[in-house]
Amino acid sequence: MIKINLKDFKSPPAVLFSLGAIKQIELAVRTTDGDTYTNIYYRDKAVLDRLRAISIHKSTISEKESGKCYYCESKIEHAAKLQVEHFRPKAKITKIDTGQMDNNGYFWLGLEWSNLLLSCPICNRSKGNRFPIRGTRAVAQTPVDQHFCLDRTNCFAHQEPLISEKAILINPEQDDPKDYFGFNLVGEIEPTSSDFERSDASIKIYKLNRPALINERMKLWDQVVKDFDLDIANYEMGAETWNDLSAHCRKICRKLIARTAKEEEFSAWATYLNEQILDFIIADIAEPYQMLFFESYFSELSRHIPRSQS
Repeated sequence: MIKINLKDFKSPPAVLFSLGAIKQIELAVRTTDGDTYTNIYYRDKAVLDRLRAISIHKSTISEKESGKCYYCESKIEHAAKLQVEHFRPKAKITKIDTGQMDNNGYFWLGLEWSNLLLSCPICNRSKGNRFPIRGTRAVAQTPVDQHFCLDRTNCFAHQEPLISEKAILINPEQDDPKDYFGFNLVGEIEPTSSDFERSDASIKIYKLNRPALINERMKLWDQVVKDFDLDIANYEMGAETWNDLSAHCRKICRKLIARTAKEEEFSAWATYLNEQILDFIIADIAEPYQMLFFESYFSELSRHIPRSQS
């Protein structure tokens, strides 16, 4: 999970304040039922494309590019579509988060731009209608007047009254995940903040340590080791010179460093891997070649750092 910075809460896609969308909000408020929404508006292509672009820190995105899940950072659009997810559930909240009391959820926020995030199907399904808070749950709002005019004043996720709920789940559009999460050497996310409750609840509710996800993270380093081992084998068989091996090692390191870019899949994990590179080298690179990898990596890293940061 990484910080998402580019969403302008005050400039939603036009479809979200079209007359049809406003009528859906009015119906949901009148019936206090978030299940009355159809997905025609919040899953509109304009909404999805904007979220896909924002997820990889761009203002626009092409059809060939992939967005990534706000929560787990996976890019799965080749296999399954990313989904628009309601951070605050539009329908009934799971009773475990309400003291076993019935709560109809945030039905007035079903089409609220600041409440719509991008999720993979697994994170979305795992979160479901969970929404634990520390503060007092916000009173339902009536953002549509009798003339079908929309007033979002009390609906913004980063303003009152919602901010006073003190949401426990991490929202990457409002919180900086690096203040709450770290990793260990086997690809598991771990709480790093003194606010253990928020960190731990988010890891468990989004299921950020599910086995398939850990395996996908580890593939990044496993591929580095596999590629370098192949080059080592070629060198030892005489098919490559030492200069060839060094050049291939630098190329491998360049690719590894490039994976820290915000638009890349699992960039938070890649950042951790790069920051702890010595531990990974010692653990998995054959000892006679550790110094070569070490020198190649830091040589490429010095080239990668912008001059203003060097």
